[in-house]
Amino acid sequence: MGLISVTNIADGTVIDANDVNSPINTIVNEVNGNLSEANLDNSAVTTDKLADGAVTTAKISNGAVTTAKISNPYKFSAYKASNQSITSGKILYDTVRYDTNNNFDSTNNRYTVPVNGYYNIHASAQWLQATPANVDCSIRIYVDGSFVFKGGNIKTVAYPQPEVSTTIYLTASQYVEIYITNNVAGTIEGGTGVNTFEIYLVSET
Repeated sequence: MGLISVTNIADGTVIDANDVNSPINTIVNEVNGNLSEANLDNSAVTTDKLADGAVTTAKISNGAVTTAKISNPYKFSAYKASNQSITSGKILYDTVRYDTNNNFDSTNNRYTVPVNGYYNIHASAQWLQATPANVDCSIRIYVDGSFVFKGGNIKTVAYPQPEVSTTIYLTASQYVEIYITNNVAGTIEGGTGVNTFEIYLVSET
């Protein structure tokens, strides 16, 4: 059906019920599930006209949402630019590659979670330790100062590069830090290509 229209009736014209009911019924039929996009002006339905939760997954056609419409503002990557002497303790990542929502605290070397959700966390470091006999090291993820996950131990390898990677659920305002353990004192090598600390939001649900 095209645009709804009615014929103007001149003053003094005698009308019957059909003259009134017909255009009213036309409008009712259009509204009761028959309103087509052809009858809507461009930009007639704006976001403020939609109730919260009105557009459900079932109402979105496959392929209707393209990658251009999807945005993840929570992505972060940093690395240790300078060497760090350590046996076991927190890795002091000091150089940010990118931090799209400014959630990394470079003073305390921690990433504060902006929203509830599942986050992928990856970290690595390389020891400047040529003699492998006493090496036994691993990298660990700490949340709010407590251990939650560790990567595998690397033993008796020259210049070992332990790493850790996992996805965990975090709530807004929790903070993530990266620690390293080794059974002997050593030095973490600085440089953009030899160590990293990365976090990104995978999903809020």
